[in-house]
Amino acid sequence: MFQNKRMKCVIDHIRDGSNFRVSVELDQNGKKKMNQDDKNNTSNEIENTLTNNSGSNNNKKKKNETSRKKKNSNNNSNENLTDKTVVNSKYLTVYYFSFTLCGIIVDMFKKEVINNVETVKEEIYASETKKFVETRLLNRDIEFEIKHMDNNNNLYGNIYYKLGNICISLLKNGYAYINDYTINYVENPLDYKKALKEAIHLRKKRWINYSEKKVDYEKEYHTTVIEVVFGDVIIVDYENEERRLYLASIKCEKHSSDLRNNSLCIAAKNFLKNQIVGQKVKIVTEYIRTPQTNSDGYIPQCSDDKGRMHFVSVYKLEKKKNENAVHEVVINKWEENEGKKKKNKKGTKKNDTTGADPNANVNTNTNANANATNNVESKQIKKKVEENLNNEHVEENGTEKYINMNEQLVEKGLAKVMKHRQDDDKAENYYHLQELEKEAEEKKVGRFSPNVDIIKINNISGNENAQRARSFENVLNKFNNLNATVDFIYSANKYKLYIPSQNLLINFILLGINIQKINLKELSSIELKHKQNHNHLNAKNHSLKNDQQTMLTEGGKVNKKEKLEYKEIALQAYMYTRKMLMQRNVQISIMTCDKGGNFIGILKIKNKDYAIHLLSLGYGTINELGLNNTSERNSYVKAAEEAKKKKKNIWAIEKSEEDNNNTLNNETDLLTYDNIYYCSYVSDVDNICVQLKSKQEELKKLQDEINKIPNLESSSNYILSEINKNTLVVAKYIDNCYYRALILQVNKHKKKAVVKYIDFGNEDEVDFVDIKKLSDQFSLKTYPGFGIKVALSGLKMPLENKNDLIIYIQKLLLDKYLYVKFEKKITNVYHVVFYDYEQFTSHKNVRSVNEEIVFNGICYVDNLSDTKIFEKLKKEEV
Repeated sequence: MFQNKRMKCVIDHIRDGSNFRVSVELDQNGKKKMNQDDKNNTSNEIENTLTNNSGSNNNKKKKNETSRKKKNSNNNSNENLTDKTVVNSKYLTVYYFSFTLCGIIVDMFKKEVINNVETVKEEIYASETKKFVETRLLNRDIEFEIKHMDNNNNLYGNIYYKLGNICISLLKNGYAYINDYTINYVENPLDYKKALKEAIHLRKKRWINYSEKKVDYEKEYHTTVIEVVFGDVIIVDYENEERRLYLASIKCEKHSSDLRNNSLCIAAKNFLKNQIVGQKVKIVTEYIRTPQTNSDGYIPQCSDDKGRMHFVSVYKLEKKKNENAVHEVVINKWEENEGKKKKNKKGTKKNDTTGADPNANVNTNTNANANATNNVESKQIKKKVEENLNNEHVEENGTEKYINMNEQLVEKGLAKVMKHRQDDDKAENYYHLQELEKEAEEKKVGRFSPNVDIIKINNISGNENAQRARSFENVLNKFNNLNATVDFIYSANKYKLYIPSQNLLINFILLGINIQKINLKELSSIELKHKQNHNHLNAKNHSLKNDQQTMLTEGGKVNKKEKLEYKEIALQAYMYTRKMLMQRNVQISIMTCDKGGNFIGILKIKNKDYAIHLLSLGYGTINELGLNNTSERNSYVKAAEEAKKKKKNIWAIEKSEEDNNNTLNNETDLLTYDNIYYCSYVSDVDNICVQLKSKQEELKKLQDEINKIPNLESSSNYILSEINKNTLVVAKYIDNCYYRALILQVNKHKKKAVVKYIDFGNEDEVDFVDIKKLSDQFSLKTYPGFGIKVALSGLKMPLENKNDLIIYIQKLLLDKYLYVKFEKKITNVYHVVFYDYEQFTSHKNVRSVNEEIVFNGICYVDNLSDTKIFEKLKKEEV
């Protein structure tokens, strides 16, 4: 009956600054009209609560009884009257009830029960706020409107008074703050926000001791957008690293089986992608949070090294003419009246002092000048605050204007505004976002539209769709410079493309270039080369880096560093390609389609062949396959030769010459390795570590010297500033002793690293605290690695019950001295045959450990092996 309708009333009582008791008088005709207009069931509930919640229940019952008596007496007295008098008589119904103001929270008088005694606790500004409101509204005729009723039948409404908005006055004077639960029911929430900002800037009342939060992250910066993951998730280039950011206070749909939600997800992603991908934007970090698992167990990715998610506002730069924006200013006549009263008081004081002493006049003049300067300063501060508040959503710089993309998504109905709790951090323009969402709902756009355009894409990428992809080869071959968009990047020369004209999603490989493959799953743990290019390192660190750049073999030999460097360059090419091509518009010409359903051809961006561009940068080598059919073969060769002459990237890698001391090629070299060894580690048939028996004393001496270093754990000389992959260090083992180790993986979130003890072959996960810098006197140059990685020649391990079978092999090999015969070397692993060294020296025909393992059915013989004992192994297998 009363909901969303303005009514005239009188404020009878003010409990605190935001809670009122009012009385409303309605005649019977007015009540009938309101009942005829009212069609909602909720309004009937409100009518019941109004009659039940009127101030105090006893007073209400008495007043209802008296009104009934009056009606009965009127009816009895009017029985003898004519019909005209009955028609002209009016019946008044008085409603008494309490309600709370929408949009604000003030200090209140709270009831507490201590030792069965009820007391009233007064908050700091409760009585002052009450007096502030009483002087303006008590016993005044006002208009009010009920906007909401919560689950506990508490009513919330807005007051309309000719002298201004009481809520804005409370906020401006520092008596209140915004209530996020009921701010939605206010007509002008932005004015509330501006009033609150002004009070905070001027440090009024409750904001006297207010101080802004200190943050340990960059609040505002400019960057380039690399990728739009979803409508509310983007990836930007932050200091030559990719950073994932989340749009503050909004949420877009994610990919799902529901066609409507999936279409909204694609629409939001496409809109944001067309606006900001590849563009320079301004990022304003609104708040940060730690990632939490959702109902499906998914944990969002972090934005920084401290494991936090950054929620931001994204501003796009647009060049437009500077338009003079007109801003509405809410004027409260109460403030004007107060200003006039103060001026009048000052005038009366001046008049009173005319007959006083001249000394007194001097003092009053100085005080007046001081007050005048204070007033001028306060006015200047107010002007600055108003300017900042007016330029809150659109920032202009001459002909340049920043547009908030969060607001654009909400305005088009492609994102919904998240509901924050009262104490939660939220976007600066949160209330404006809520207004935009209401407008989008009224216009019925985006997710509010009853008819959403369904988007379906024909996906023919992947091995499972290879046959379908090949069926499109003849169709796509007809088009030259076919427009497409890069949807995903597998490596620098392989992509997933979307072709709008055909509505196809395909896999595409660049023609004429070879680039080393990379594993995207390991990408987050791989340290790129640009992180290592710090010229400020001293000579000690430089010599240590030379050891880091070499791959270690367990035989104490230094392996070629080309493999690691090629991998780093392939990663650089991948990251460079993401910056250049990700979600950009390109033109493709398809030549053929392979068996896996991958289309092969030429890709151009801005009319430049991207494969030639990669070759000119030295990121790849020429792939002759298919180039003979193109007229641009010479340009491919020319680009590769220029990169080779300038020694760019892969052409800058110096291939180390194989020395006889470090690598063994022929059988005579391998024979020199045959000797007695100590087996220190076994994890598989192809991952065994052995040490020369003759070097055991030297190894013990090295370990003693490492652990004799004074203050190794506490001294700052041995603390690493950064813990990076492929770094040679000393790491603590479970026996609390330090050993030389190579870092394999780094987990900065857990502050742990996986290391490999190079002299023993085993791996372990170690805390950052237990990793120390390796001194130069213990480097590989002075002490080559003692461990040699070997494999059992001619054997293969069954996949079933593998762990149990390895335990049996460990019993035969681990912590034993064995005679080892070296047969061959494949990819830095020596294939060997083990013998019991005591039996080998005393007997000629001794059965090897390899044969015994096959005889006991632990492993089976590798039929492709060319081991010298192949026939013996086959006999044992039979």
